[in-house]
Amino acid sequence: MSKQFDKITETAYLTADNYIRYRTIMDYFYTQQDQMNNILYADDIVTALRDAILEKRLAGYQEGIINRIVESIRMNL
Repeated sequence: MSKQFDKITETAYLTADNYIRYRTIMDYFYTQQDQMNNILYADDIVTALRDAILEKRLAGYQEGIINRIVESIRMNL
């Protein structure tokens, strides 16, 4: 017999569609805590999130370009 459990709303962010955003923010919090920076401002968090997203997009963009170059070389062989 299977028993269905209720969702725990406090942990909903762990499986949310935008979990990458939450993990990036939590990573920023932990990094700042390690640096003993106990005062965090919203603008700093938003800036760090934008930088992380931009960095991931650029990495994906570069990876996409490399994949297209590899595919074009393979097609010409």
